[in-house]
Amino acid sequence: MKDLKQPENIKPVLVSFQSGAVQDIKEMGEIPKQNVSPANTETLKRLESWNISVLPVAANSNYLSVSFVNAQSISDSVMSELAKLNKQVVWLKMDNIAVADNTLKYINNMEQLIRLHLNNTKITDAGLVQLKKLNKLQSISLVGTSITLNGLVQLKGLKSIRNIYLYKSNITEKDRIPLKKAFPKVNIDFGNYIVPTLSIDTQLYKQPAIKKS
Repeated sequence: MKDLKQPENIKPVLVSFQSGAVQDIKEMGEIPKQNVSPANTETLKRLESWNISVLPVAANSNYLSVSFVNAQSISDSVMSELAKLNKQVVWLKMDNIAVADNTLKYINNMEQLIRLHLNNTKITDAGLVQLKKLNKLQSISLVGTSITLNGLVQLKGLKSIRNIYLYKSNITEKDRIPLKKAFPKVNIDFGNYIVPTLSIDTQLYKQPAIKKS
C-alpha cells in the first residue's frame, strides 16, 4: 500500500487504520490550536525512504504522527532529519528498535510532542534527563526498559504529563508510593493485569452419545 499514490485528503484516514493516531490524539487532548508551518517536503521524502511513517494527525493539519515500526535505521543522519520536524511532531512511536540514550538528544526540542513511545528500547536513567524540555508531553510509555525510580523522577517537572506506562521496567509496585509523591496527578500504569474468568465465559462440553447401529 505504501507504494501507491496517496492523495493528501486520504492520508489522515490511513493514519487511523495504521495506528489509531487520530483517535488517540483526541483522547490525549486537542491538537495544538496555534498554526504551524508545513514540514519540509524533502525531509519527509528522506524519512519515508527509510521506511519511517510520517502522516498528518488530522485533515487540514500540519501536525504529524511519526512511527519507526518499519524503520531501516536510527542512525545520527536519520535522527537529524527527524529533528527538522521539531515543530510538527505531536506523536512519536519508537518501540522495539535500538533507541539508546544518545538518540534522545534529537527528541528533546520537540516542542509540541504529546505522546512518546519508547517501549522495549535500550534507554536508561541517563537518557531520560534529555526529555525534561518536553513541556507539552502528556503520555510516555517505557514498557520493557531498564529505567528506575531515580531516573523517572527527573521528569516530575513536566506539568502536562497524565499517563506513564511502566510494565516490565525496573520500576515496580514497591515504588508506587514515591512515584505518586513525585507525580500526584498522573496515572502510573504497571500493567500485568489479571482478567477474572466469569462462569459465563466457559461452558462444559459433553460429548454426544454415539448411537449403535
